[in-house]
Amino acid sequence: EAEFASHRGPDVWRGQVACLDGVCFKQKNPGPTVPDPKRYFVARKDEFALLFIATCDYKRRFVSYDMSMAATTHDSLAHAASAFGKALEAGELPEPFFA
Repeated sequence: EAEFASHRGPDVWRGQVACLDGVCFKQKNPGPTVPDPKRYFVARKDEFALLFIATCDYKRRFVSYDMSMAATTHDSLAHAASAFGKALEAGELPEPFFA
């Protein structure tokens, strides 16, 4: 947290430990051998994809990542379902960190 704080102005919140983002990696149609292949289709992009969400520290080093959710899942929901998101929600990070 102190590392993030040292790289931003004084009027920004405290307690941030990571930055989160998600990206869809395009893939070919997984086909009938995969259960529910439509789960991987992203209509707004008109392609099949895998969702990758990651959190990084202030030096852009990966803190956590997850690829378990469908590509149509919003980043915030995928994060909440990830191990890191669950730990944050459970308050398993010490003060003054927040979720």
